[in-house]
Amino acid sequence: ASVASSAKLEKALQSVGIEGDVFNRIMESTSRYRPERDSVVLKAFQTKNMSYHLFRHHLNAAFWLTFSDDEFDCLIKYFDPKKSGVIDGYEFIVAFVRLTGMLKDHRA
Repeated sequence: ASVASSAKLEKALQSVGIEGDVFNRIMESTSRYRPERDSVVLKAFQTKNMSYHLFRHHLNAAFWLTFSDDEFDCLIKYFDPKKSGVIDGYEFIVAFVRLTGMLKDHRA
């Protein structure tokens, strides 16, 4: 299953510990995202092979998300399960959009 599948994201959100904290912070950050105003922000993620360093930079620049090294390692393990050394930015965008919908559901 895709790392951006709703079931996998829901599991990450409910996970106890670092993974749950990290994914809940990302989900909360989706509330600040306005597609009509911020769609250009997601363009930074539109690459199949994003270095970890660039991924971390874009998370901060786009969503004001900063992570400790342990938290970021958790994100890397999630978004690069095959340990290819890169993040698939498209997968992240799909996950981000799904988390946006999940936040609305959680608040409803």
